[in-house]
Amino acid sequence: MVSRTRLAALLLLVFAVVGYLWQSSGERAPDGAGPVHLEGLPGSLVKNISVMPASFNPSLGQVGTVTVDLEAAADVSLVVLGPNGEVARSLLEASPLEEGVHRIAWDGMDSWGNAVPDEAYSFRVEAAAGDLIEVADPRVWSGGEKMNPSSISFRSSDRAIDYVLPHPGRVLVRAGLYKGPMMTTITNWEVRGQGACREHWLGADQGGVQTFIDDPEAMVVVQAWSLPEHPLIAFGNTDATYRSWYEQLPEDVEHYPVSVRSVPIPEIVSPHWCEPVHLNKDPEIVLEGEYGAALDPRRALEVGQDGITLRVSIADDGIAAYIADMRFEIVAYLGTERVAEAEEARMPFNWHWVPVDIEPGEYWLNINLVTFRQHVGFASQRVRVLDQSADGTR
Repeated sequence: MVSRTRLAALLLLVFAVVGYLWQSSGERAPDGAGPVHLEGLPGSLVKNISVMPASFNPSLGQVGTVTVDLEAAADVSLVVLGPNGEVARSLLEASPLEEGVHRIAWDGMDSWGNAVPDEAYSFRVEAAAGDLIEVADPRVWSGGEKMNPSSISFRSSDRAIDYVLPHPGRVLVRAGLYKGPMMTTITNWEVRGQGACREHWLGADQGGVQTFIDDPEAMVVVQAWSLPEHPLIAFGNTDATYRSWYEQLPEDVEHYPVSVRSVPIPEIVSPHWCEPVHLNKDPEIVLEGEYGAALDPRRALEVGQDGITLRVSIADDGIAAYIADMRFEIVAYLGTERVAEAEEARMPFNWHWVPVDIEPGEYWLNINLVTFRQHVGFASQRVRVLDQSADGTR
């Protein structure tokens, strides 16, 4: 039986391909075959779209306003889209509007009377006049472009990472050791607004067992890609995450998934652009002993001349199913030294490690699981490498 999360990911991929095939070049569809999907504004009917403010807190009664500027009178439909393209709320349904500027308020509630979760929302406008139907969806012509955050600074004294975004976007912040393993995900493709941003990090690895913020080899990496034009960022919902909200939506909720965009330089679009937002996360890794024996990462695991067997798996069943068909590798480090790797592994992965040319002593064994779509999972285990020589000397 196919799980809901895996089915959602498959449907998003199918819809994305279909959406791409239906995109037009911005000219009127022949013989009224379908709506014109604009590749920018202005169009023949929709002159402009804008959103104010850039972010709002519905739990405090704040309201967002969508402004639609029409070149001509039209019947207008306006929907609020979540990041996976789901219709979170319909604000207008074939409402007759005159030429000119129209402002439509949104209170941050979904179609079922619940406050939407903290996320970035887009607006899709469909205008009809006579036999012309025009669709203005900013996701068709914008969003997904890789951004270079500027003014990145990392101060261990106040446990803060600062950077500046040129546009609203999704941000990934990781920390690790230079020329060694990545150790933790601090910000996991979360939405951030334009301008100065700050992330707080206590300085430990993903499991909270190693504090390495003061290590001279400690480093942070900040990646980002842009949101579509005219997003509205909702915040302040402490009752639901986006994933919990999305997975409880009715099965028949209409979707307008993100489409594969045609751009002059495809490499500028992030490989995460068309991925399902609720699953496109760095996974949480579980490290166990042989036959699934539980391990205490702080308690040193003895490694003799016969080596040890470890079992690597992904904690979250939904994310595990999502990345199950992706190619990935597992890399092991002692400190910053790479000691083993397995390419194109499958989950769960049983790994037998025999130390070679490793001095006896205690080390942190750090495991990175890296997918070819740039997801990274982390696990750490304290190990004690025993003397490998037969007579106990080296």
